[in-house]
Amino acid sequence: MAIFIPNAGLLQFLQGRIDKGALKLATLHAYKSAHIMDPGDVTLTFLGIECDFAGYRSQTINDWGSAAMSGIAARSVAGTYTFTATGSGLPQSVYGIFVLNKTGQLLYAEECPSGPVPLTAAGDQFLYKPAFSERNFT
Repeated sequence: MAIFIPNAGLLQFLQGRIDKGALKLATLHAYKSAHIMDPGDVTLTFLGIECDFAGYRSQTINDWGSAAMSGIAARSVAGTYTFTATGSGLPQSVYGIFVLNKTGQLLYAEECPSGPVPLTAAGDQFLYKPAFSERNFT
């Protein structure tokens, strides 16, 4: 028997993750190496090597929007986060991002859909807008 969660339940699950759960105080990181995503990935086995160009730092995601239905999924979107290179450590390409919860556990990772984003000079930027969703799989 498959579990079905109505929209109201999906919204409650996601809002709970934002207010008190895994998404509260999650940190956004960028990685600089190709990585094949594996459903078994955890923080210790995730092989995306974190960026280290001058000006890089991970960032706390503290502006998740309220959970709202989007089609068949409850979805929350945060603001746009910017990573700006300030000089040394270039060139470097950003292959994607990974998000850790406040205890350092891997929540999710995402590869740049159009391929790596090259940062070649001071002032070059990589922008990312975090989004998270809950949905039924039927």
